Amino acid sequence: MSVTKSDLSNANILITGGAGFIGSWVAEDIAVKNTAGTIVIIDKLSYCSSTKNLYELIDRQNVHFVRGDVANYDLVNEVVSEFEISIILHFAGESSVDVSFQKGVEFTQSNTIGTQTLLEVARRHKNQIQRILYFSTDEVYGEIGLDSPPVDESAPLAPTNPYSASKASADLIALSYLRAFNLQLVITRCCNVYGPRQYPEKLVSALAASMDGRREFTVHGDGSNRRCYIYITDVVSAVATILLQGEPGQVYNISTTDEMSNLEMVQKICGSIDKLSATVKFGQDRPYNDQRYSMSFDRLTALGWERQKSLTDGLKETLQWYDLHSTEWWN
Repeated sequence: MSVTKSDLSNANILITGGAGFIGSWVAEDIAVKNTAGTIVIIDKLSYCSSTKNLYELIDRQNVHFVRGDVANYDLVNEVVSEFEISIILHFAGESSVDVSFQKGVEFTQSNTIGTQTLLEVARRHKNQIQRILYFSTDEVYGEIGLDSPPVDESAPLAPTNPYSASKASADLIALSYLRAFNLQLVITRCCNVYGPRQYPEKLVSALAASMDGRREFTVHGDGSNRRCYIYITDVVSAVATILLQGEPGQVYNISTTDEMSNLEMVQKICGSIDKLSATVKFGQDRPYNDQRYSMSFDRLTALGWERQKSLTDGLKETLQWYDLHSTEWWN
């Protein structure tokens, strides 16, 4: 079963985690394309979500916001039934690795049980659901060697922290439901996303929010850990490409070639502004901190996707946004 641009313009679409950073950007993109259908956003409004992320959508007649948890089967089932949902975009979940070391069970409840609950509802309405897109992470592949080539979608899952383990578990559950119940499902695994409206707990967002010169920013360990980065609008276009052209049952890595160490990213951000920077220091590392993540994304580019935003331009736009908005955005 395929999804077309015509389907997106009149489908009834459920977006979980739609008041969060990535989910809200995708919701805005879907709202532009969906002129005749209904968009329902479910979000439990945790510390890193905000209804301010939806200010351009919330007054639209075809957009409905539901405050709730995707792990609540009755709630999700009611939404899917009442609004006759045909497309599900699943972004809800916890994503802070640091927090997961302290609240691992909560991450399993949100990321793993929440995903399975959503899939149980989808199974019940299988004849109604045309497509499910589940958003996962590059961290499920675990650490790769500094000299190793980027991993592709066939690489084994080898998570090393409570967050990535909860996501890898959800990945496996999603794949099992795909095969056991023939759900029309695709999985995306994304590298580090950055951009405006991201809660300031990730490297780029936390440093950007600290650039007024009044805050101290701590780099984990010696800053040598390497990650790949992608700007939020390129993630949105990748999701749209996979939703329309991706093959059900496939996994698609979303990434770029912008790979660098944490220290290199800090230096790049601090060197790109003409104002006082944050005080940067080195602090205690995580209990275990993967040295490197890097993914091949050839399967995505084969669908015709290309990144549009350079790292330089993306960081510039991100820093400009944080220069105008402080952390009260999420309070």
